[in-house]
Amino acid sequence: MDINTAKKKKKNMTDPTMKRWSEDLQCIEKRCALCGDYWPLDPEFWHRKGNGWHSYCKACVTLRCYELRHGAPRIQSRRGPGHI
Repeated sequence: MDINTAKKKKKNMTDPTMKRWSEDLQCIEKRCALCGDYWPLDPEFWHRKGNGWHSYCKACVTLRCYELRHGAPRIQSRRGPGHI
């Protein structure tokens, strides 16, 4: 194994959206980057993105959209007040 392959494997092991095998459900699970929960890698829980899957689960996407539509406080831009 060359050094580049070793670096890629190490990066994949620390990836916050990594996948794992669930013995209980007998399926692959993926970790949501927002809530940190593991969900089965299935269209019931995840949106598709090109050839892969989004990093946020459907529950977090729905909650985020609801908060944005119903007046959740906006996060201040790094550029300062007056910028969106």
